[in-house]
Amino acid sequence: MVSFLEKVFDYIMEHNLLELPFIVVFSVAIYFENIITPVNPYLYLLTMISKRRLEKVSAQKKSLKGTIYSSRRMRHISRKFLKKQV
Repeated sequence: MVSFLEKVFDYIMEHNLLELPFIVVFSVAIYFENIITPVNPYLYLLTMISKRRLEKVSAQKKSLKGTIYSSRRMRHISRKFLKKQV
C-alpha cells in the first residue's frame, strides 16, 4: 500500500515541482503523517529523492546489462551461423 507521503512525493517528482512552496507542502504532509514520531522533512525528502534515483539507476543498469548480453549473444549466434556457411 502506498502511503500518503509517497503519493505526494510522486506527484512532486512527476511534475518537477521541487521548489520551496512544494517542499513546504511536503513538510506539512510529513508532519501530519508522523505526528507521533516527527521526522526532519528535508532529510526525509532527500532520502526519498536518493532512493528514487537509485531505483532508476538500478533499472537502467539492468536494462544495459540485458542489452549488452543480447548483443553478445546475437554476435555469438551470427558467428556460429557464418562458420556453418563456410
